[in-house]
Amino acid sequence: MAEPIKANFKARSHILSLLGDELIGSDNLALFELVKNSYDADATRAEIRFENLGNENMAIIIEDDGVGMNEDILINSWLEIGTDFKRGDNRKLSKKFDRESLGEKGVGRLAVHKLASDILLETKKQNEDFGYKLEFNWSDVISNAKYIEDTEVSFEKVKKLTFLGEPHGTRITLRNLKRKNWERGDIRTIFRTVNTLVSPFKSDDSFKVDLILDEEFQEWIEDIFKPEKILDTSIYQYDFYLAENGTYSWGYNFTPPFRDNSLKKNSNDNFKEDKKDKVLFNAESKDKNKKYFNSKDLERIGPIKGKFYLFNQRSQILNIFKNSETIKTYLRENHGIRIYRDKLRVYNYGEPGNDWLGLNLLRTNNPSGTISNNNVIGSIRLNMGSSHEYLKEKTNREGFDENETYQKLKDICLSIVKHFSVVIQEDREKLENRIKDFKPVNKAGFSESITDLKRKIEKRKLTKEFSHVISRIEDDYKQMRDVMLNSGLSGMNLSLIFHELHREVKSISNDINRAAIDEIRERITYLYNLIDGFSPILKQNQTSVFTTKKLLKTLKDHNAGRLGFHNIILSCPPLVDDAEDFRIKGPENLLFGAINNIIDNSIFWSSARYEKENSIPPAILLTTDIETFRGPAIVIADNGDGFKLNTNDLTKPFKTLKPGGMGLGLYYASLVMELLGGEIVFINNEDIKVPDVYDGAVIALVFNPEKES
Repeated sequence: MAEPIKANFKARSHILSLLGDELIGSDNLALFELVKNSYDADATRAEIRFENLGNENMAIIIEDDGVGMNEDILINSWLEIGTDFKRGDNRKLSKKFDRESLGEKGVGRLAVHKLASDILLETKKQNEDFGYKLEFNWSDVISNAKYIEDTEVSFEKVKKLTFLGEPHGTRITLRNLKRKNWERGDIRTIFRTVNTLVSPFKSDDSFKVDLILDEEFQEWIEDIFKPEKILDTSIYQYDFYLAENGTYSWGYNFTPPFRDNSLKKNSNDNFKEDKKDKVLFNAESKDKNKKYFNSKDLERIGPIKGKFYLFNQRSQILNIFKNSETIKTYLRENHGIRIYRDKLRVYNYGEPGNDWLGLNLLRTNNPSGTISNNNVIGSIRLNMGSSHEYLKEKTNREGFDENETYQKLKDICLSIVKHFSVVIQEDREKLENRIKDFKPVNKAGFSESITDLKRKIEKRKLTKEFSHVISRIEDDYKQMRDVMLNSGLSGMNLSLIFHELHREVKSISNDINRAAIDEIRERITYLYNLIDGFSPILKQNQTSVFTTKKLLKTLKDHNAGRLGFHNIILSCPPLVDDAEDFRIKGPENLLFGAINNIIDNSIFWSSARYEKENSIPPAILLTTDIETFRGPAIVIADNGDGFKLNTNDLTKPFKTLKPGGMGLGLYYASLVMELLGGEIVFINNEDIKVPDVYDGAVIALVFNPEKES
């Protein structure tokens, strides 16, 4: 057998151009990489200076007061491309500030090639007598060598060097810049980047970055708001902390600008309370049995801390702060949620146009259910030591590799944003009402409004002139309501059945693999019953007379599989003659759909409470009551967390605390009861005869006793 031929990979010197000029996407990113090196060097200050801006002698100088480099580091680390000096077994905390290294790939120093051809590097290590000066031209270095290992530069010892007034640090001077024309917009973009480079979190480890221009160009950046000034004009502020063990703490402040009693500043600082029972809903979970984040979700990410500032850009608000156009301009250029690791930013999350959480699309689909990316300035802080191994930055420095850990981070951050959106719902509505200068009406049903309007018309003796118009409006409303109810309730319930069908089909597939014939037969029977039980929803809105016992049995059979899957106990006294039965006249399919959505809410909230407290098993009650209300009622009760929203808000569309919910279930239910001449009532379990175990939500669907049945 012939001896194998061995060969080595070789790299042409041109690869330096690829790694520097062509790999790093923009001048902003190039400067960003150089400042990262200053951070890693334990600097307290870094400056980016533009000298002779606008002429051929222009230079960019990046200088810091870090620990600097000696000869060994200069040769074996700075000049070694892809060095492991800051990663693997060599990765360690910095000596002065215990900083985790940000520049771990060993190619960031090639950012200078993106910016200029002529490079002057000056550096001096702390507590050493000599510094070093290295000067070269990239084009000459590359053209004078065929392979990268043949490239050569020379440097000299220098006795006296200072950096920002300190006897140690590093200074890089870039001349013969690649970009010849630097316009006002370019400098302003860099200034904004510099201002967002460092995390806003307060820390003893201070790191400051300044942008310095020639005096004649200083006005280019004078009108740009500093972050601390713009943040004072935000209306809602939200702090949060998700610990590694999964406990969640948050604080909230509502600071409306109006000086009257219609709005009160609201503060809810949960950081001061016992944290042990605080958890964060996993709004993005595909697993219906896992509703909260826990320590396992944080294993590769570590603790997450942050703050959101939410603004209202209505003219009535901005005019109070003055300089409304300046505020709008700042928000247009700086909105978004940024990510920081330790104290330095992970570019380019939160850049204009980078809505990495998809908030604007979510707001389009559910206007009151989340916040707009255009109105928020937010920061999320990660711990480098906990996250660097699995959250890897892309080589081009434009975000993290989009792996499984990154997707988990996105799910967590989006769940935090949705929690913030829920927390501020009530105050947002108060502010909107104040802007519109009207008091909210608690009972906002259309029927009540029409009745009130008819009464006023009759009182003012305008019946002859307007009654036919009002009647036409009422008829059109009823027609639209019927169409919307049928299509809306069908759509919501279809999503439930699709989820159930998908889960059962997967289970049958697994049973087939195990040749579990009895389980397969049982699941197929369940699927048949599930689809058969769903058929009432798809029927047209035909009025019929039916008993509550018949309706409740259909609902119980329809939900049997879901209740079993979630281990929920369902009690239905009318089916064992322990509660009164009564007849209902109306569209059975709509009432079925309305109650089915209420049951879905009960399944979610009772399961969520059990997962959180691990105490009483989740339970739901379906019963009747002919004594407590003005008419006979169907009562749905559970042992979930109960109502957190004001009861007047529960039937308003898009009002919900359910993660991922649309806030339409109770709204549709109220419309169905209106159609039937009844009402939906929210009560406490103490006010009705239900067992004490059902201490969560209690809902009564009360029917009109005078309506023919």
